[in-house]
Parts: sequence; C-alpha cells; structure tokens
Amino acid sequence: MNSNYLAIDIGGSCIKWGILDRNGTIYEKGKLAVNGTDFAGFYEGIRTLILKSGCRKIGISSPGTIDRQTKTISGSVSVPCIKEGNWVTRLERELGVSCSIENDANCATLAEMWIGNARGYKDFLNIVIGTGIGSTLVMNNKIFRGANLYGSELGYLIRNIDGKFYYESEFTSTKALVDRISPIVPVKNGLEVFQYLDHPLVLAEYENFINDLAILFYNAVHMYDPEIVLVGGAISTNKRLIEDLKNRYEEIRREVGMSSIKINLNTCRFYNDSNLIGAVYHFINEFEVH
Repeated sequence: MNSNYLAIDIGGSCIKWGILDRNGTIYEKGKLAVNGTDFAGFYEGIRTLILKSGCRKIGISSPGTIDRQTKTISGSVSVPCIKEGNWVTRLERELGVSCSIENDANCATLAEMWIGNARGYKDFLNIVIGTGIGSTLVMNNKIFRGANLYGSELGYLIRNIDGKFYYESEFTSTKALVDRISPIVPVKNGLEVFQYLDHPLVLAEYENFINDLAILFYNAVHMYDPEIVLVGGAISTNKRLIEDLKNRYEEIRREVGMSSIKINLNTCRFYNDSNLIGAVYHFINEFEVH
C-alpha cells in the first residue's frame, strides 16, 4: 500500500499537487489547470489526480472559510465552483480514501509551525500575498479561528474611498499590484514587476503598493503584537519586497511616533510549497495523532 500523502492546493489559476512523506519531504509535484466555474471539470480533475497518485491519504488546501466538520467551503473564493456541494466527502466515498481540508493560509502557517520559520515561536502572524490576502494568527501554538471561522482574516478588512467600500485584498494582493502595473508594462505576475522598476511610473505604483502593504502590517502588528510576522506567496521570493516592506514599516513607525513596536519580519521557509506541506501536516493531525 502507498504510505505517502497526496497534497492538493487549490489556487485561483491552477491546482498544485505534491506527493510527500510523513516528514514533509516532497518527492513529486505538478500543476493542473483550473476553471473556477466548471465544477464537473474540477471534480473530475481532482478525482483523476487521486487515482493516478495511488495515495489513500489526501490533504487539501483550499481558499475560503472551511468547516472542518462537514468539509464544506464558504466565503469569498477565487474558484467559485468549490462551494458546490460536499465534494470532499464524495471523493472519500467514491474512492475509498481519507481526506482532510483546511484553509490555504492556515496550511501555509501549519507548514511553518511544523518544520519552517515559525518553529520556536508560540505567537505569530502569517500573511500570504497572492490572488488575495490570506492571513493566520497563531496564539499559544494554536490557530485562532474566531467564533465564525473568520479569525484574523485581514483580507476582509475594508476601506471606504469616496463613499465606496473596498476589501483590503483589492489594495495589497499580488493581483492588485499586477492590476496597477499591467496598463503601463506587460506583466503577468507579481515577480515580473521587479524587472521594470527602472520605469518611473512602474516604480511609483510599486511604492504605493509597498506603502499600502506596510500600513496593513503596521495595523496587524498593533492588533496582535506577535513575536514574528511571516510573509508568504510567490512574490515574497524576491528579497527586495521584504527589504522595502521593512524600510517603509520603520518609516511609518517613526512618522506615527506613538509606538515602540518594531517588526520581526521573515519569509515563509517553503514559499509556494508551504500549502502542500501544511495540508499534509493537517491530515496527520486530523487522522493520525490521538
């Protein structure tokens, strides 16, 4: 019997998957295209992936608000079809496998708690910059979920601009950055933006983005007072982002003048693999740790 785990990470543009062992080591990984409105195609893609993997232990990382008891998804998600029915339980029933499911930002956080850059910290905040803003607060080594499962969801913070409400994710996500830059130069993702920072208009929009991001981090640090803040998402692999964010945070801290809270900032250790690793760790804790 295959003793490995299949981790599935549902994203806005693709489904990432990996085959991992119990120590979080990834042996194989790949991607599937996803159509966010085609449930039948989505379900068949996941079903086929599980069958081909030969794995019977499936850890799923998903956007949205996850009810871990019913294994259903609600809230604002970039792949709307995943909210249709209880497809996770259906997979278990049809294929004879065991599936766990957890929010994607929580999965990234679990990976960092397990074998990543949050080891040794009991109170920390993990902010994942992607299609939206995902965030997880850990207090005394436990994920803070809140009364309605929306605990520490910074992406749902709102701004009122000229009488219209906007979500925080519309300003500080990678998608928001690309939307700002793409009318100026042909960028398809956040990492490509760094190639054009010698363009004055691109630099100005990038600096506005960093300012918005630094304000979000400043407010989050002063709400939660964590020991460390981790940053995830593909864009965090560029060291300039972290340095610029640290510098702007410190400038804001000095300008405000009321706070002595400095930020202890680091990237997630596993970057885009965090969700896969965390999905496996969540499975282990759901099914194998008693």
